[in-house]
Amino acid sequence: MAAASRSAPKAPRAWQRMLSGRRLDLLDPSP
Repeated sequence: MAAASRSAPKAPRAWQRMLSGRRLDLLDPSP
């Protein structure tokens, strides 16, 4: 999750909250 580090290195939960439904795309990126 390099994108998360550069997006919110201090608040890992912040991006998780934003990508609550998109984190699935990060784990399983569909074509």
